Amino acid sequence: MRKFLLIMVASALAAGAQAANFYKMEGALNGTGDSEEFKIELKSDKVEIDFDWSVYSKFSVKVYDANHEQIAEFNLKDKGIIILKGGGVFYVEVYSKFGGGPWVARWQDWD
Repeated sequence: MRKFLLIMVASALAAGAQAANFYKMEGALNGTGDSEEFKIELKSDKVEIDFDWSVYSKFSVKVYDANHEQIAEFNLKDKGIIILKGGGVFYVEVYSKFGGGPWVARWQDWD
């Protein structure tokens, strides 16, 4: 019985070795055509970024790879979550198609 408990505790400790890190980026767009960009480096193969933005505005997001080549574009009117796959360096540009106001991006990555 002791050996079994020891293995269970060791397994639980090993499984818990990976730590979740929570991130938040925020800004504000001044009006139609304005944009802000931030760089993120992801360790996980798949990360969901959840955006909140002004309800009176129409914001979109462009995603660029490490070489700053555009790889995706998302209309935040449709949904506020984008998924980045593959890990590594990404540049995320939040821009206004109409209006302005604050925006917030939140995500979780694992060590």
